[in-house]
Amino acid sequence: MEIPADPECLAEARRFAEEATAEAGLPDPGRYLLVVAVHEAVVNAMQHGSRGGGPVRITSCVDARAISFAVADNGEEFPLRPNTSPNLEDCGRGLTLMFHGVDEITERRLHQGKEIRMTKWLQPPA
Repeated sequence: MEIPADPECLAEARRFAEEATAEAGLPDPGRYLLVVAVHEAVVNAMQHGSRGGGPVRITSCVDARAISFAVADNGEEFPLRPNTSPNLEDCGRGLTLMFHGVDEITERRLHQGKEIRMTKWLQPPA
């Protein structure tokens, strides 16, 4: 799916993640944590990656072993390291929540922008 970099579209992205995790059969609390991670990745893409007004693209992929979500925008790469002392009143928790909610997270450079891929195992990796 593709949404504008508009906070009013966050509910649409969250619904997309909720439906995909439910269809994959991911049980709670893993389902909730993954939805929060996707939400935070979309917020980061809107606030930092799509400052020029470019869209945010969200895709999901499910197989027998895992469910993953990719969030892409037209922004620059940034270090995928959680803030060890976030400002809990304003911001800084997004990456921490993303890392807490998934089993694997990667970033890759696109021709125009970047993509964050978050994976949650449905079965332990072999």
